[in-house]
Amino acid sequence: ALKELASPGALVIRDSHQSNIYSKKLVPGDIIKLTAGDLVPADCRIIDQVNLQANESIITGESLPVNKNTITLSKAHLPIGDKKNMLFSGTAITRGRCTTVVIGTGQNTEIGKIASMIQEEEELTPLQIELKTVGKKIGIICLAVSAIVFLSGVLKDYSVAQMLLVAVALAVAAIPEGLPAIVTVSLSPISFLFL
Repeated sequence: ALKELASPGALVIRDSHQSNIYSKKLVPGDIIKLTAGDLVPADCRIIDQVNLQANESIITGESLPVNKNTITLSKAHLPIGDKKNMLFSGTAITRGRCTTVVIGTGQNTEIGKIASMIQEEEELTPLQIELKTVGKKIGIICLAVSAIVFLSGVLKDYSVAQMLLVAVALAVAAIPEGLPAIVTVSLSPISFLFL
């Protein structure tokens, strides 16, 4: 998903020569030029600009283009939306042109940080762990009982199809679909004690 947001190429200045390179070959310190319609290939600090605006909706959610400038910011830790002298990977230039210096690429960009946070697995709470354990135990018991009923019916000369239907019906009926709701309702009076 992160690759889809990246610009395929960039106009870079290296050793006083301009050339188009793949954006994945950009490194911090590269000087790149961007114009209206370009996707920003990396997190960049603006060093020169003319009437520059960028669409940062992918990162900030702001639907309107944002005016950008070269002014040095007084605070070190500002929200992304307040960093007017920066362009971020995956955003788009909507107006103007600029020269920038690359400060972050790949996972070391703001969009890369967002992507890595999304990919991290959420830790289960003790209640969720216990519910999972209880659910597995109930499931195993239901399947065992269904298998015993199936085998005993087949041994007593009932048809296999009929006993399979009975065993499946027993398994479905025995597994409590409302277990999460039951636990929630039973724990709700206790939650008032913590308020």
